[in-house]
Amino acid sequence: MHNIQNALLRDDIRDNFAIALNNMPHGLCMFDGDRRLILCNRVYARMYDLPEPLTAPGTAPQDIPAYRQAIGNGPS
Repeated sequence: MHNIQNALLRDDIRDNFAIALNNMPHGLCMFDGDRRLILCNRVYARMYDLPEPLTAPGTAPQDIPAYRQAIGNGPS
């Protein structure tokens, strides 16, 4: 029973985090120590017109500006 309660609590925390992340007004992304994407919110993805595969955990950071450059949305 205790394991089920812990799992439900983790699910609630994860769900609440996703709601907060996707309702913040600013774009946010986080990378891990290996420089791979951990997460980004919808605002960040919209800001840079990123397709879903580039918002997935594990995305290499150089893939994002390369894509932006390819679609004409990159830094000058």
